[in-house]
Amino acid sequence: MRDIMTQTINSGPLVLYMKLTPEEVEQIKKLCKKDKKKDFRKQLAGIIKHEYEVDINKASRILYPYWYAYSEVHKTWYGKAIEGSLSCTAGWVNYMQAGDCNPIHIHTDCQFSCVLFLHVSKNLREERKKFVGSGAKPGSLIFTLRAPQEHFHVTEYETHNMEAGDFYIFPHNVLHSVPSFRSKGERVTASFNMAVKK
Repeated sequence: MRDIMTQTINSGPLVLYMKLTPEEVEQIKKLCKKDKKKDFRKQLAGIIKHEYEVDINKASRILYPYWYAYSEVHKTWYGKAIEGSLSCTAGWVNYMQAGDCNPIHIHTDCQFSCVLFLHVSKNLREERKKFVGSGAKPGSLIFTLRAPQEHFHVTEYETHNMEAGDFYIFPHNVLHSVPSFRSKGERVTASFNMAVKK
């Protein structure tokens, strides 16, 4: 049989993983509080009891280098630059507890979004290790990537090693979700939406 040259062509939305330093994670954590005056649930899709607004100006100063890095990779991935700079338009923190979940959704009124892991309880990590089902593990961040109008060409990416500092940036219309878990303790993430400012 003759050799046939093949080459995989990268396509689809750019979901980029990066890692914040422990110091940066602590700085973001200081911006996150369970403050009833900053209840953000009405703006969000989650079935989560504790979701609160985060100061986007302070967070932007910490996260800007990562948004810039995304812009640079974007040039290679799509073959063109983002025409403008990324400006944060909304930020919030999710304190997920047993029974909470985030149904499949996209983000609106922005062009890009991101999710930053701040804390994953020891109990949840143990629950994930013991999980024996064929589906996504409890508490995973799942990206559902599909071609427009297609029912067969669907790919799911599941976060396997969830640790503080894990950071994902993606286009606003990438479908994503989080299944519930049963264990005590919290799964804490911060999310931010960015618009292109020309």
